[in-house]
Amino acid sequence: MPVFDLHNIHVEYDGKLALGLDELTICRGEKTALIGPSGAGKTTLLRTLYNQQPQASTRIQQDFGLITQLNVWQNVYAGRLNRYSNWRNIRNLFLPEKELSLEIDKLIDEVSLGDKKHARVAELSGGEQQRVAIARALFQGGEILLGDEPVSAVDPHHAERIIKQLLSDEKTFVFSMHRVDLALKYCTRIIALREGRLFFDLPSEQVSKEHLAELYRPC
Repeated sequence: MPVFDLHNIHVEYDGKLALGLDELTICRGEKTALIGPSGAGKTTLLRTLYNQQPQASTRIQQDFGLITQLNVWQNVYAGRLNRYSNWRNIRNLFLPEKELSLEIDKLIDEVSLGDKKHARVAELSGGEQQRVAIARALFQGGEILLGDEPVSAVDPHHAERIIKQLLSDEKTFVFSMHRVDLALKYCTRIIALREGRLFFDLPSEQVSKEHLAELYRPC
């Protein structure tokens, strides 16, 4: 069952094509990686997908979008601020309900930040901040998880473990990824973009070295 069904997409920035697609369908439960050179249209495609399903989608953005003066736990909780009343949010930020606290603690542990849950985000490294953003997105929920280079700042060991763990879920995932090796290993579908156009769309096991060499060849 399709969760995304795009037709005749044309996006320009300053008169330059950012994304041009005749059609693209992504089905429920698919684990899809978007790959391609810088400026290929991956971020624009993720934004287009989100705009089609804003209520069902959660995003992990490149700028993380964290509140640096709050601690790790509070930033993860912020993923659900829009679900609760202002009074409940204030109370939970300083005296959290037990079930919520346990749920958030588990997510923080899963991104290997359990020892830093009370640390201010401003004190964390870029990779640690990105892991906070991942935990917040998971806490926010939603049937679809969209990630714009979701582990680009994370060290290789943690990056692979996190991607493996994320993609073991039954959600629909669409991630742009600069780590092509991780995309091929853990995603089931590879959508390649170049200069705003679809370059190839293949099951991961069918993507060859020749496909990748042609995709990333210099302009």
